[in-house]
Amino acid sequence: EVRYEAAGACGELEDESAVPRLIELIEDFDADVQMAAIQALGKIGNLEAKECLQQCLEDENELVRDTAKQVLEDLANFQDPLT
Repeated sequence: EVRYEAAGACGELEDESAVPRLIELIEDFDADVQMAAIQALGKIGNLEAKECLQQCLEDENELVRDTAKQVLEDLANFQDPLT
């Protein structure tokens, strides 16, 4: 629960310094923590976060792939709502 909340808080704060740790949390044993980390990376949206999300599209875990895909789509729509 603490890892889940921490990941969410990093996303809300758009804390770029947390990106390396959030990337590690994608491999967490708890699926909720993994999803929170992916969502947080999407909220931060810097180059390193985007690159990680792109790599998640090829993850063996379907939930990770699907969540990363949705986050990337949301990020693209947010950045350029006219496309």
